[in-house]
Amino acid sequence: MLTIKPLGKAADALHYYSSKDNYYLKDKDSLQESSYWIGKGAGKLNLSGIVEQEQFLKLLNGELPNGEVLGIVKNGQREHRTGTDVTLSAP
Repeated sequence: MLTIKPLGKAADALHYYSSKDNYYLKDKDSLQESSYWIGKGAGKLNLSGIVEQEQFLKLLNGELPNGEVLGIVKNGQREHRTGTDVTLSAP
């Protein structure tokens, strides 16, 4: 089964991905012990090594390492989608 849902607020997403109750972290003490930047996207953003929470939160908020801020401005307010959680589960 494929489940696709938008992430909520950046702080909530950070908590979800770094929570001790998170399935992927159950044998780790923190997000940093189990998360590393990989892939071409990380390379283009000059991200490498261990994922630091502060850096991850900035990305969830649409703030890139080069200072660019993602999103669109509507009625004077910046709108930005934190991300999308995609889960593929066996039946």
